[in-house]
Amino acid sequence: MLGHMGATGRSPMGILFLVVLVDMLGLTLVIPFLTYFVQDLASAEGIVDRGSRDFWVGVVIATYSLAQFIFTPILGSLSDRLGRRPVLMFGLLSNSVFFIVFGLSGSLAMALIARFLAGAGNGNIAVTRAYIGDISEPPISSSMPIFQHDVFDSVHTSVQEVAREPTSRGKVRL
Repeated sequence: MLGHMGATGRSPMGILFLVVLVDMLGLTLVIPFLTYFVQDLASAEGIVDRGSRDFWVGVVIATYSLAQFIFTPILGSLSDRLGRRPVLMFGLLSNSVFFIVFGLSGSLAMALIARFLAGAGNGNIAVTRAYIGDISEPPISSSMPIFQHDVFDSVHTSVQEVAREPTSRGKVRL
């Protein structure tokens, strides 16, 4: 049973679920076209070796996670001082802005910076869990993070399976 209801009398759990979903999708949303986009940017900068271009694809993917890793504790600390909602709104806004900047990037450096800043602003997992802890009674707040992880791990795995290259479906890899 939730200990806190929003101003409308409804629980904010649905919104928090969507915030976490956006946070999780932020990493994988661009992967289907990222390879081509980064390879085009690298080729424009004179990086024509396929291995080097693929290296930069990996760097751009990892940059988002690195920024989340660095800034999640910082955003969590800020949410303790400023409140949960302003930090969550900042994260969603910065994620939106920097996804647009990433899509409009004309250079590899700009793409890296935009991806890093999107990850930095979107480290909302700790803030969301703290918010759930604030509005939940002890039995729910202690089990919810595990539940969230299991649900999003399942969703993430399912999305990856569907998005895989069609020629690799049905093959068993050891």
